[in-house]
Amino acid sequence: MACSVSESFAPDAAAMLSSLVRSNPPAEVHVHLLHDDSLSSGSVRQLAQIVERAGGTCAPRPVDPARAAALPASDRFPRLTWYRMLLPELLPDLSRALYLDTDTLVVAPLQPLWQTDLGDHWLAAVTNPLFPSMRRRIEADLGLPGGAPYFNSGVLLLDLDAWRANDVTERVLEVVASGVPIVWPDQDALNAVLHEHWLPLHPRWNAMPALFELPRRHAPHPATLVREAVADPAVVHF
Repeated sequence: MACSVSESFAPDAAAMLSSLVRSNPPAEVHVHLLHDDSLSSGSVRQLAQIVERAGGTCAPRPVDPARAAALPASDRFPRLTWYRMLLPELLPDLSRALYLDTDTLVVAPLQPLWQTDLGDHWLAAVTNPLFPSMRRRIEADLGLPGGAPYFNSGVLLLDLDAWRANDVTERVLEVVASGVPIVWPDQDALNAVLHEHWLPLHPRWNAMPALFELPRRHAPHPATLVREAVADPAVVHF
């Protein structure tokens, strides 16, 4: 499992990692901590201890901030949100990775998600609910076909071999450099590149607030799946 952490998000990461080790067998917990120099060495050590004291492993993965220096960032979406797209180069020996945002809580075993058969897809994710106004912007700006689903990037199962073979990271960088309007930074760019290559997951793997709050007519999932996800979420995303 991988996550991106800065000093300001260290408390969130601590909560997420604590939930991860409580909900999964220690032998199955292997964490890759993506960070730049904004995360102090003390915080790196404390976050690793959460995992290691429970019996898992944690490997800090330093990221050169220059790698994402040209990418858009804001107070709401700091530059570290882009680090997930660097996983193919940060984890060169792995063929698959599970990425979780730090504003998530893991409340069920993740092994069934990890074992998902991706087939010829490059990514698996949960469809993001969209209001009609959001959909118009996404289709016009990102080039998604009319009515095409749009995924949330908070929980991603990645085929790293496919990403490397198809230059996904560089293609994402090209989308940003082209001047395409980006509102939800990495998520918009990833959807622009991968909208034909991703596998929709059951919403319980990324139970977003919209799942509980939006009128059912705006849910992109069948009512049965929404009820299942609300009753038994595996990853709760705040």
